[in-house]
Amino acid sequence: MRFKSLLHSAPRRLIALGMAASIALGGAGAATALAAPAHPTLPTCARTDVKCVIAFGDQRIDERTAALTKLNDKASEQVAAGHITSSQASAIQADVTSNQSGLTALKSKLDAETDATAARQDVKNVYTQFRIFAVVLPRDYHEIVLDIMTNVQAKLVGLEPKLQQAIASAPADEQAQLNSLYSDFTAKLGAASTQITNANGMVSSFTPSNFDSNPATYRTNWLNFRSAELAGRADLRQAASDLHQMAKTLKPSATPAATATPTA
Repeated sequence: MRFKSLLHSAPRRLIALGMAASIALGGAGAATALAAPAHPTLPTCARTDVKCVIAFGDQRIDERTAALTKLNDKASEQVAAGHITSSQASAIQADVTSNQSGLTALKSKLDAETDATAARQDVKNVYTQFRIFAVVLPRDYHEIVLDIMTNVQAKLVGLEPKLQQAIASAPADEQAQLNSLYSDFTAKLGAASTQITNANGMVSSFTPSNFDSNPATYRTNWLNFRSAELAGRADLRQAASDLHQMAKTLKPSATPAATATPTA
């Protein structure tokens, strides 16, 4: 089997763009997930100034609605780039729609208030009921990361039969090195799968109610989630490195696109 045909099945775009996308998204919202924002104090509003309270609350709602729109756009961008599927994006987009609808309803209620105390409670609910910046955005951005990792891992696993064929056809004096690299390649893909599964299993615990009811446990779960995600990403980078080394050994004269160092 010619290695050129193998490269068509595992283009550099998969390794470079797929992993680069997961790295680029990896830091999105991570810091905000660990901070518990204070409730609004409205220092510039007089106690009975309902219009001031409403204006403040409207601004906070608009900020969150705009941030959710950016999240929705990011999911669409990743679908267009081929990094995630429409089905994977739909879960994120449904969450965006749900939260934006809830914020819109809350804004309508807030705008109709005639009592400053009631308006202040509505503003408080912007934070405690939704936790957009503290919970929703970090969780959903990292769900996109996990989807990208899942797809990269699956595509690399799909190369295993062709890699085995290529190694079996390689010169005898290269097979020991190739088999060692292949063994590490498959091991790292298995480890990545475990880490991705572990991280996905924790996603459902990241809710506004859990954030408020038990901050210490929420923080611990988030740190464990991030550790699993980062470990899985490291495993995928190593698998990509192994694939690159096998490519160099199998086809020293491969084109630059075939032998370029993975960017992950």
